[in-house]
Amino acid sequence: MVFGFLRRKRDHEIKNIHGIMDKSFSNIKKDMNNLSSWVIHFKDRHEKNDNSFNKIIEEMKKLRELFENHVEEHHSNRERSSAIERVQSFERSNQSFMNVQSTKSLKNKLTPSQKKVLRLFDSANIPLDYETIANELKLSIVTVRRHVNDIKKVFDINEMRDIDRGRKVFYIDKKAKMRLKSKK
Repeated sequence: MVFGFLRRKRDHEIKNIHGIMDKSFSNIKKDMNNLSSWVIHFKDRHEKNDNSFNKIIEEMKKLRELFENHVEEHHSNRERSSAIERVQSFERSNQSFMNVQSTKSLKNKLTPSQKKVLRLFDSANIPLDYETIANELKLSIVTVRRHVNDIKKVFDINEMRDIDRGRKVFYIDKKAKMRLKSKK
């Protein structure tokens, strides 16, 4: 009898162990399913991030190419602008670049190009900047600066700063226009 009781108890414990084992295996199975869904989620995110990084890398390559092209352009423009700077340095001197004449002879004689610039000032109703004069007469800005500086030695050309564009503008007042017309 004691053995029968022990046997039943052992059978009961074995059934409990089987039940616990079934539950633990089903729990492990659920955990594995949850884990696989997380792995799939992270795999999808990883692929999306890889695609995003590849796009960013391609855009960076394009930007680098554009930047290198811009730097090459800038260097070639800088070589050209250094020549312009050398020409503009003459503007700072007392002698004009092309007209190596005394100031007295400038009063009597202006070059044809300087006369064109002076006529443009005379006909203009608004102050003109270097760029406008250059575009109107189809000259370079450096040449126009030189002509304006040479003309300033002979005639009263007024100078002021354009507030909107921050550039120097020049004009001839009414009295100077009248004197100019009388000299023609």
